[in-house]
Amino acid sequence: TSSHIFTATASGIYNIFVQINSSSALGVSSYGVSILKNDEVIAKQSFNNLNVSALVINLNVTPPIRSIQTLVQLDAGDTIKFQLNTSLANVSLLATNEESFFTIMQVR
Repeated sequence: TSSHIFTATASGIYNIFVQINSSSALGVSSYGVSILKNDEVIAKQSFNNLNVSALVINLNVTPPIRSIQTLVQLDAGDTIKFQLNTSLANVSLLATNEESFFTIMQVR
């Protein structure tokens, strides 16, 4: 994980899950996450994050969490990495492992 790239050591089917949770200060913007296999997008979730302000009340209309789960066939040497997609120059992700994380498990 220090290279931020997973390289399969054995061929098989892998269950891949990624979740990100942004700070609530995004306002209106599109952001999401993608899973890339050998630098090609194989799964993506992205939609607008809407925040409504009325008088002194601030409400998030959409949840700040984006997640993807997919099964993918990997050959030995194939790589998996995750990409943050956003229309903003800077997005703050929550730093806790419980809120922004990924798992990769070989199932077959």
